[in-house]
Amino acid sequence: MTNAAAFLYKWTHIPTGKWYIGSRTAKGCSLTDGYICSSIYVKPLIQSDPMNWKRDVLVIGESKYIRALENSYLKLIGAKEDVLSFNRSNNASLNLTSSSIEGKIRITNGSINLTIFPTELELYVTAGWTLGFSDAVKNNMKKNHANVSGKNNPMFGTTRPGNNLGYKHTDQSRQKMRGPKSDNHKLALSASKQGNKNPMFGAKQNKKECPHCGNQIAVNAYSRWHGNNCKILSNTPTNQSVSEALVYLIEEALIGNEVLLGDTHNVR
Repeated sequence: MTNAAAFLYKWTHIPTGKWYIGSRTAKGCSLTDGYICSSIYVKPLIQSDPMNWKRDVLVIGESKYIRALENSYLKLIGAKEDVLSFNRSNNASLNLTSSSIEGKIRITNGSINLTIFPTELELYVTAGWTLGFSDAVKNNMKKNHANVSGKNNPMFGTTRPGNNLGYKHTDQSRQKMRGPKSDNHKLALSASKQGNKNPMFGAKQNKKECPHCGNQIAVNAYSRWHGNNCKILSNTPTNQSVSEALVYLIEEALIGNEVLLGDTHNVR
């Protein structure tokens, strides 16, 4: 047993049950140092409505082991994919910024600008956030783009050539389009889609992170070897609660004897 003060914690929004897993590992930190969390998404929500949030300290230990435990824990419970989770990634180092979110809805509280998922909008609006950018960001955008705004924009005043609104093909044209194509027409169509003329030329398959092993897998091969078929699942319990997953990690000695467990009372 040592006097290590680093700890793994869980914040829970009481009305909705949504949660966030994080760790406090700074030098000299303690359970009573006033630290909330590092998430730019969760911290302002807690500050604006502290009575509806509760913090549970899951494990206390040395900093390097707590951070390792956090990463393993997030992957094991699939925090990124859980609809009740505020964690944006199964990697703790990626939860600090909004870069891991594919842009959905932009909101602001006047000083902080975030990009959130539609399912989170109601919670933020209730806390006083509004849609769009803050006035400060809007003014900076106007200032930075003044040289291409309004009449300075090369497309200012231009209109799309032609007007196809409401245009209908003649019956003769429709019949021609429905009819079989000649060999020359087929060859011409094929040639128009080959090489760099193909809209998919040079495109790469999108990748998806497996919540169990943490690997980035091409989406076309994901379901075959990962997701519910990931080999990790054959060595881990299924349908685990957050607490059960943490107990499992500890029992598997991922952090050795360096964590101050005492009994299981540190796991809540």
